[in-house]
Amino acid sequence: MATTPNGPRRPCVSWVGGRTPSHTLGPAEMLPLLSFPPYSYGVMGPEHSEQLVAVLDELDQAIRHAATVLEQSRKANRVFRNQIVKQRNVRDAFLATPAREEMASVAAALKHLEETRHRSRTVIFAAGLDEGLSIGELSRLYGFSRQLAQRFAKEARDQQAEPKAATQ
Repeated sequence: MATTPNGPRRPCVSWVGGRTPSHTLGPAEMLPLLSFPPYSYGVMGPEHSEQLVAVLDELDQAIRHAATVLEQSRKANRVFRNQIVKQRNVRDAFLATPAREEMASVAAALKHLEETRHRSRTVIFAAGLDEGLSIGELSRLYGFSRQLAQRFAKEARDQQAEPKAATQ
């Protein structure tokens, strides 16, 4: 059993299943808790696999685009800073740099990135739910609240119901 400055770590009896709360475990002790349970989940169907790969590719492109735009914005910010250092006023510094255009392009790139990220999470949730993962498991895997996971699950179910309703 691992020790802490206050003595040995003890399992919490009130914890579900008598397991030790993860915040009291060291990294090596966390590995068994992070592994998949001994039972198997369903296999992702080809429709989810193709859709998931497509949305992850789109997310990768959005991340790259945002990184490029942020780098351009960083350079513009540096020029703006140098103009301010040269004792120029804010108006003249703005006019001497592309700061205004950079701000708009950063906002657009980050908005696109967040929309793509949201779409990818929704597709991942749909695939995970079809594989038999619970909403609680998905929330733990993502590291956010069960309430947020519930919203993604609802959105995923709603999107799955839309194509079925359209074909009927």
